[in-house]
Amino acid sequence: MPWERWTAIVVSAALTLVCGLIIRFRIRPDADALFVLPPSKGAQQLEWEEYSSQHDMVGRMLFPTLPEGVEQEATPVLGHPLGDHTKYFDGDGLLTRHLAARLLADIESSTPRSLDARRWAETVARYERALRKQHDRRRCLHGVLVLWVAAGCLIPRVARGATLVEAVVDSWQLLATATVLLSALFTWRGRKSHRELVAMLDAELRGEPQPTPPVRIVVPKHRTAATLALAIGAVFAFCGALGLAMLSGLQPAWGVRSPGAPLLASFILAVLATASGSGYRVRRRWVVGAALLACLPALVSSGPPDSTAPAWANAPGGALAAVVLVTAALALASMSKARTVHFPEATSNCSPSVPWQRGTASNAATLQARRG
Repeated sequence: MPWERWTAIVVSAALTLVCGLIIRFRIRPDADALFVLPPSKGAQQLEWEEYSSQHDMVGRMLFPTLPEGVEQEATPVLGHPLGDHTKYFDGDGLLTRHLAARLLADIESSTPRSLDARRWAETVARYERALRKQHDRRRCLHGVLVLWVAAGCLIPRVARGATLVEAVVDSWQLLATATVLLSALFTWRGRKSHRELVAMLDAELRGEPQPTPPVRIVVPKHRTAATLALAIGAVFAFCGALGLAMLSGLQPAWGVRSPGAPLLASFILAVLATASGSGYRVRRRWVVGAALLACLPALVSSGPPDSTAPAWANAPGGALAAVVLVTAALALASMSKARTVHFPEATSNCSPSVPWQRGTASNAATLQARRG
């Protein structure tokens, strides 16, 4: 290793050590003093509740340890990790609605008039659970798709003798483009679904009738069989596509056609397996279409020209088509028996809110947001 790299490593380690010492002895003692609640006067006691999004990573490493007894609650993810810490009090955020429910409960405890604070809090909690479940499912799908893309870019280069670092350096443009595109796609879709659920929440708080819950997640124990079947089909389709491509070069007289169809089918089956494992309900027509696509070489190719066996017995890709069809049939059978859970959960007490209650809750949310 040249001396320039050693110098960069030593300088980086020294800067890290100096910054750590400054944080430990200069910043943390002053920051810890800010996180001490003042003593309460009177019968009412102060309660500390900490709200944070799973995406809020800004300053997370420098955040002091919270005192004991502090309730930490996770609010639903709003958008991208780089901007979530600025969107807590956005119009489509659930934190303001949650704070409005808590403020309504405080006001209700000091007045004989009922503000329906309990129903408000339960409704907001149901939609918070729905948004968290939806985000977890989307994040799992996003992460595994990025892993598939990285594996597809790096494995061929590593197989040709390159090291992992060299493969990453050679493929950085493709990896960066795929990462940015997938991140933008999932962020856009997440924001859209978030707004839809928040609009449904506001309509339910106004007492309007609600349609069928839009979020349907497959129960975890009903995902395994379909996911494994689709993944096995994807592996066989990928290996079969490589074998057909090699066979077309070694035996040009056999007439091997459409070796790229199983390759495309393997990509589709891999994405479907990822979606199934994440909890999405996979559409059956996609599984059937991918299986038929993997069977295309067996339908249009021809075997040895001087063979006396039937054409279907010597057709290249016949075994591949049989395996993919079996795995697709197993996946379809498992998907037909899978049970889904609807979010947000149905509620039995949907008493409508009166206008003055809605106005009080809106003013309460605004007041609490200004205080925050």
